[in-house]
Amino acid sequence: MSDNERNPVREVREALGLTQEKMADAMRTSLMTARRCEYEKRLPGTRAAREEFFRLAKKAGVKVEATAPK
Repeated sequence: MSDNERNPVREVREALGLTQEKMADAMRTSLMTARRCEYEKRLPGTRAAREEFFRLAKKAGVKVEATAPK
């Protein structure tokens, strides 16, 4: 992915004022997984983490495509 592409995980995290650790807790995943999602500009892979991410995105007012790449 190019550096110019959107980074939905980072956008949501920053909009909510969360650290990566707090974002991981909010998505109910490990810190390493949350970091990997952010660095690789992908959404969480597990259903539970993905559902939590979309809930957080809605709360943050960040529009995220449901079909965004993993």
